Amino acid sequence: MEDDATSIGQLVLMVLSRTIYIPIILKKHSLIQIPGSWDTLLVILIIFIAEYYLGYEKATNPILVAQFSFKVSLLVLSGVCTGLFLGRLFCYKSHYKDDAEIDFT
Repeated sequence: MEDDATSIGQLVLMVLSRTIYIPIILKKHSLIQIPGSWDTLLVILIIFIAEYYLGYEKATNPILVAQFSFKVSLLVLSGVCTGLFLGRLFCYKSHYKDDAEIDFT
């Protein structure tokens, strides 16, 4: 189940991030300057809120945490967030491999 969610997250981000512009690629030093974005912050906040909620529910309502549907929903959320990070990584790797080197020295 989590593998499917991870794959979905990867595909979504790879499609969305094909338009990402990476301004500096230094292949000689194996460096890429990655532009800042709100996407990473939002995904990290989603992960934090989900983990906080899980910890809260474990402490206050262990019966809910034991339910299958609760476990599946957390696995799907975790898989999608992981897929978003992996999709971005694969997109940057593709840009690094395909784009020409720009050197400012």
